Amino acid sequence: MALVGVAQPAPAASRLHALIIGNNEVPAERGGRDGPSALVPLRYADDDAAALAAFIGPVAASLHLLTLMDARTQALYPELVSRAKPPTLAAVDEAVTLLAQEVTRDLARGDESIVWLFFSGHGSTSNPEGPELLLSDGGMTRELLYDRVLARLPATSVHLLIDACYAESVVRPRDSYAEIVELPPAVTEPALLRATLARYPHVGAVVASSRSARAHEWDALGHGVFTHELLSALRGGADVNGDGRIEYSEVSAFISAANRSVSDPRARLEAIAHPPRRNRSAPLLSLSDFPPSRMTRLTNISGKRGMIQITDASGRRLATVHNAADLSVSLLLPSGSVLFVTADGVEAEMSARAGDVVRFSDLRFEPKRSRPRGALAHALERGLFATAYGRGYYEGFTANAPGLLSVSFQHGAAREDSPSLPTPSTQRSAGPSFRLGVGLGGSGTVARELGTSYGVQLALRRSDGAGPGIALDVVTVREGALRESRAAGKLGWFWQTAPASFQAYGGPLVGVGWILQQIDGSSARSSALALSGFSLGALTRLTDWLGVFAEVEGAAELMRRDSHTEVSFRPSAWLGSTFEW
Repeated sequence: MALVGVAQPAPAASRLHALIIGNNEVPAERGGRDGPSALVPLRYADDDAAALAAFIGPVAASLHLLTLMDARTQALYPELVSRAKPPTLAAVDEAVTLLAQEVTRDLARGDESIVWLFFSGHGSTSNPEGPELLLSDGGMTRELLYDRVLARLPATSVHLLIDACYAESVVRPRDSYAEIVELPPAVTEPALLRATLARYPHVGAVVASSRSARAHEWDALGHGVFTHELLSALRGGADVNGDGRIEYSEVSAFISAANRSVSDPRARLEAIAHPPRRNRSAPLLSLSDFPPSRMTRLTNISGKRGMIQITDASGRRLATVHNAADLSVSLLLPSGSVLFVTADGVEAEMSARAGDVVRFSDLRFEPKRSRPRGALAHALERGLFATAYGRGYYEGFTANAPGLLSVSFQHGAAREDSPSLPTPSTQRSAGPSFRLGVGLGGSGTVARELGTSYGVQLALRRSDGAGPGIALDVVTVREGALRESRAAGKLGWFWQTAPASFQAYGGPLVGVGWILQQIDGSSARSSALALSGFSLGALTRLTDWLGVFAEVEGAAELMRRDSHTEVSFRPSAWLGSTFEW
């Protein structure tokens, strides 16, 4: 009997492309309802765009970033400076042309194309042609957005994300100034949004709004409030059923819970969410698509701790979550720096190394130093994220949002024993990581006529913080009939700068070893040795686990020579590769 196999077609790959726009400026010819003076430059639209680009970069097949970053933002996101282009109408048209080509290539390969279109900046109603989103040299009207952008993108799904405000910052938490900021009503009015999106069943939208059509940016976050909440949701905070897919209903319910307890209507926003009609369960992203080697995962974040805020060493607020007692979520966080996790007045320091999976319960919390507040921050400080988000809130929210399709709970709500992110089978706790160095180098010799001996070094040290390190050096040299070899084991204590692409380190060391000299035809002479000195080095990381290092050592060595004890100073230098885990 012959068995005939039928080849199954390979599943279609899903490729994500993104056009991210952030514009702080106001074109000279544009103004608000009360004239040009009603619009002044924003502060954080460039931060919104840069943060979203940094987050989505590890999974994006292509990324087009249009923003002019101020000096502060460039310092926070140096890796994006060379990629960013000015947010002009011509730049948008060029980016959409490239996106259309990329989407067409995906379709030709049989792949799915997902496109993100994000805008943070001003809205205006002064144009007689209709409301518009302001770029640095003009406005993008609704007609231009739909006819010159969406109509040219035949992607599987397009996700339109808008955080547009109509004036300067809404709340100044450190002084007594507050200003109401409005979005163009035609952009945020739900019925009109539904009507226009009906032309494109593959397009969905999540748009910042409020009961009075206002949206805000806030100094305490360094972002638009909506963008911070959106990023918190997308990092995993909204994943109420623990399947690793972030859907429209989850983002909308998460943002609703985050703002529910904000008592001041000037500071309270909402999100209008309309998933693509073609697939109302289409996720904005799947957390499992992020490469583990480029991210850090903080898992099993319990609702028992109340509101959780995560900030990096540069002061960037990365995420805020407040889970219900029955919900435990996991967050995707950037690697390569120290992060600070704040919960209920206490704070834990977390070393975020690439590929790490850190359990929330392994963090060590200590009392957090209090910071002064301003009077007008009261509404946001007390209300933002004060309402817990969980399955109960989510089901109540979606029951009153007929346009949203609820996620399936066949996985069960993500609880403490069920992390919401697919993770490696073995989790690593928040303990130290290590670096193995393998180098080639040279050292001075006892026999002065030999000059320099050459050999190898193996060194094992911590890759972050201060701690002990060990090394083994083996060097040898031969000149004519004379040969000298030396081996030494060393123990040291090393301090180093915070883990980054470039890292410096140094510290004292002591050791013991053995030296052997031999002349052809004669007996060998040898001696034990003891040494004490210092080591200074620097390394550059090429990948998350591979790097190159250069190191110099200076040590005083004590040995027996010609029947007497001798002390000599011997320098050495090493160059090689590092391997981290």
